[in-house]
Parts: sequence; structure tokens; C-alpha cells
Amino acid sequence: MPLFGWACGNLAGPVRLLALGTSLTGAAVALILYAPPSLVVASLGMFFCGLFSGSYALSFVIARSQVADEDVGAAIAYTNMLIIAVAGLVLQPLIGLLADMRGQAVTEPAILSILLWTQILALILIVPLLRLVPDDTPARVAERNA
Repeated sequence: MPLFGWACGNLAGPVRLLALGTSLTGAAVALILYAPPSLVVASLGMFFCGLFSGSYALSFVIARSQVADEDVGAAIAYTNMLIIAVAGLVLQPLIGLLADMRGQAVTEPAILSILLWTQILALILIVPLLRLVPDDTPARVAERNA
């Protein structure tokens, strides 16, 4: 998370970094699922999956930049609720349901490939933001609002 926070403040805006983090997280999940079984490859894939998953925190930066100061708490709470609802309440049971329907273990790549589809869905949802949300760094937003 600190890596993406630093990059957001110094290199690029949050929307582009969120798209990059989502893409790299998907690549790390694909590496874990489809690379030949190896402890080193799986460990590297999980490390990079965790590292790049830190980009999700940029969702809160985007939410903060789109609302007035008096609405920041509600916007961040709503963003958090969406993240928790989609990931926790929908995707986790969906993986278990798919495994039960196919009679396979939850750890089978065919079952866990739903994780890759969620990364693709996230990218599809992020693409409109590239056009709708100004991709300013927080420093530029602060300058503009001052």
C-alpha cells in the first residue's frame, strides 16, 4: 500500500495506478493458478499478488476527490461497503458454489479462475473512470482546491 500511495503522490494519478495494480494483481493470480507447480513460483506469485493488491486503497483516494468535504465520510464508507460486498459477500460464496456444482475442490484452477474474471471485470469498470475522473495526483488536487 505505501508503494501505491507514494506513486500516486509523485508519479501518476490514482485511476491509472488502480488500473495498473488491478492488471498486475490479475497477472499474479494467473501465475499462481496456471504456472507449473513450484514452491518458488507460488511464493513469488502470492508476494506480488499481495503487493499489487495494495492498489485497492486508491479507490478511497478517487472517492475522496469526487465529493465535497462534508460528504467525504459517506463517500469513503460507501466505497468500502462496495469493496466488502462484492469481494466478501458475492465472490467468496460464488467460488464455493462453483466448486460444489462441479464436484471439485475449491483449490482447483478451474474453480479459482473466477478470480481472474473479477480482475477483468474490475478493469472494465475502471476504464470509464479514465475518461470521467480527472487523473490528478493528490498534490495537484490540493493546489486546485486551494
